[in-house]
Amino acid sequence: MPNVSRVLILINDHKVFTRIIKLFSSYVESGFIYFTKTGFYISGMDHSHTCLVKCVMGEDTLVYTPPEDEFNIGVSFVILHKILNSCSSSTSTVLKASTDNNILEISVREPRGKHKYKLSLIELDSDEMEVPEMDYVVERELDTACVKDAIDNVEKLGADTFTLTQVERGDLRIKYSTDYIEGDVVIEESRRSCVESSVMLSTNFAKGFISSGPYGPKTIISYTHDEIPVRFKCPLVGKDNKISERDYVEIHIAPRTTDDDED
Repeated sequence: MPNVSRVLILINDHKVFTRIIKLFSSYVESGFIYFTKTGFYISGMDHSHTCLVKCVMGEDTLVYTPPEDEFNIGVSFVILHKILNSCSSSTSTVLKASTDNNILEISVREPRGKHKYKLSLIELDSDEMEVPEMDYVVERELDTACVKDAIDNVEKLGADTFTLTQVERGDLRIKYSTDYIEGDVVIEESRRSCVESSVMLSTNFAKGFISSGPYGPKTIISYTHDEIPVRFKCPLVGKDNKISERDYVEIHIAPRTTDDDED
């Protein structure tokens, strides 16, 4: 009889986990959850190959019983999000998976009691998607609320793209234009001398990431130039209410080279 590997996960922050799965359901739709010795992670690329989404969660943010052997499962994030979102008053979520059956068990604790669901797994090509480590020219840690307000402003005023610009004196700005409007919004003021650099992004993908959250109080924006994907990364808040150094959710978005490029 083959060895059976099982994993048990207790997620205390149901709302944040639901927001993360919402992000995956919006762009990836279905993909793999990888269970490792220290936690689990999810990664996947959208159909247009414009963005890659990844989430890592471990001991900082959940109670984890690791499997004897690492394994992965194929999941519909659309259906998983529907289950989690239907339990909006939940206080915690438990996930159970093993290599000897074809389901993901989900237990949700609510004030009225515990709800249990069994989600059928799906078969997918097991392509593991990793983003190589890189040194970014620009890397800024910002208040998530400031980033959200700025990108919301771009979307509300009808700009399909915007340009992230770090100016020489240190300010980080969002610039955009439509047939009638030119916007130049300061996200963060700075008085330190910086390398001047800019990159253009689709409003749709940046808006989708920041609006699915908030995942945490801080958002790190990193970019280099128009051939390297721009990274929006939110470190998650751990069980001790401190920002985790290891657990996060992030999106890598391919830059736009001209306003006429399609997403």
